[in-house]
Amino acid sequence: TMKVFTTVGTTNFDDLVKEVDKDEVKSALANSGYTHIECQIGSGTYTPSLPNFSYAPSLSDKFQSADLVVSHAGAGSILEALRLGKKLIVVVNQKLMNNHQLEISRELSQRSHLLVCESPSQLLDTILLVNSFNPVPLPPPQTNILVNQIEKLLS
Repeated sequence: TMKVFTTVGTTNFDDLVKEVDKDEVKSALANSGYTHIECQIGSGTYTPSLPNFSYAPSLSDKFQSADLVVSHAGAGSILEALRLGKKLIVVVNQKLMNNHQLEISRELSQRSHLLVCESPSQLLDTILLVNSFNPVPLPPPQTNILVNQIEKLLS
């Protein structure tokens, strides 16, 4: 069983949840071998037909059991997925005009650590790339290079 975990963090990102819930997106995931999709929907008001929940004390087990993570562009979620070596699609929430998130996501995408969608509408096309995508692992944490770069971007 290949599992997808979708997370929006603590925000409302209904546009992403709605996109994952679309039949054509679910079909594309199924065609790529992903048989189980679960959504963490945060403060969103849209309830998908997929298994879902709003919050949990920790999402670590969800990240660990996922084969593919579809995430909002929050640095915490990105780092958690990448440290676990997961295939990761980051979807930027255009409604949160946080350019740091877009910069960090683009930078990590250019380094082939993850795939980035600059809006939820790009998700379907990005899923079609996921099977041929081989992510470059993050450098080990003790090098702190990536953390320093993220902190530099945020300062």
